Amino acid sequence: MARRRSPRYRATLWRRVAIAAAVTVLLLVAVAAASRSAAHQVGYRVVVDRSFGRQAQVLARASASTAQQLSASLTTAPAENRQVLQVALDHEVAAAQSQRQDAAALASTPTTAQAAARFAAALTARASAATTIRTVLDGLLQMAPLPIPGAPSVPAVVPPPLTAAQAQAQLAGAQAALVRSDLAAEAAAVALLAGPAHFHLHPSPWATVLPFATPAAIQAFVGAVTASPALAASHDLRIGTVTLDPPPLPSQPDPQVIAVLPGTALTLGVVVRNLGNVVEQPVAVVVTITHAATGAYTQRTAHLALLAGTSAAASTGPVTISPGQRYEVTISVLPPPGDPAAPPLLRHLVVEVAPGAGG
Repeated sequence: MARRRSPRYRATLWRRVAIAAAVTVLLLVAVAAASRSAAHQVGYRVVVDRSFGRQAQVLARASASTAQQLSASLTTAPAENRQVLQVALDHEVAAAQSQRQDAAALASTPTTAQAAARFAAALTARASAATTIRTVLDGLLQMAPLPIPGAPSVPAVVPPPLTAAQAQAQLAGAQAALVRSDLAAEAAAVALLAGPAHFHLHPSPWATVLPFATPAAIQAFVGAVTASPALAASHDLRIGTVTLDPPPLPSQPDPQVIAVLPGTALTLGVVVRNLGNVVEQPVAVVVTITHAATGAYTQRTAHLALLAGTSAAASTGPVTISPGQRYEVTISVLPPPGDPAAPPLLRHLVVEVAPGAGG
């Protein structure tokens, strides 16, 4: 005869079955939720990587193009004149800096394996290397970036002169930085390709494109640039317009003498023009004003920095004069120390101050 279970036992059994069923349902719900969350995460990563990739693709292609342009400018540099080379280098350095800024704006994008940060680091290194290359050429040739049309004028800034050995060392450093930048760009591309979006980023090599792959190549480049007849320095300073305050009288009876309105202080403005192809700094403008009768004189000196093809004005500041007196003015423009240009430029003036009202 079968053994009958007590009602309490049966109730306990059913309770356990219900609990087990509930736990199973909860586990199934949790698994489904986790699956949906994982799918959502993957979808989010796909969107982020793809969005970044499309923006980075534009920059990668632009960076590759800039490398090609810079390589062409450097390869043909020994055969170019300075202005052509300056314009090209200014354009390419500006392009690399613009690409760096755009990549930096994307650097915080939460891409797979920090691809955005690696890509930004690559373009930052390239912009820095492009600037270094430009600075080396400026030091070798005593050039400076050309003024930007419409931009506020700024003083000429020229790097210190570089020896061939110094230039080679700095170019080698730039090349090493470009090798690292290419590795960073490749790491970003590999991460994007392996990520959920499987995005293919356009290659943008620099180190293998520029003509600095080996120490011998760098040495040959520096030698060709420094020996280039087309890039040879040409010094040509000129004295331009000279202004007087007090200003000249409307009529000048003696063509050898500049008669000015009555006054007690004389200020000269001297424009110096740089018609050469190198920056001239510091250029000293020395004005000596001598009293014709007594021989007493006052001397004023101003210094200018002149970009190639530009001009600048120097002011002597006021020098005490007397109405009715005659003064001899000598303007000397002294080239920078060590400049192989011609001897100092000279201009002589005779200034006669008109008598005052009671003279």
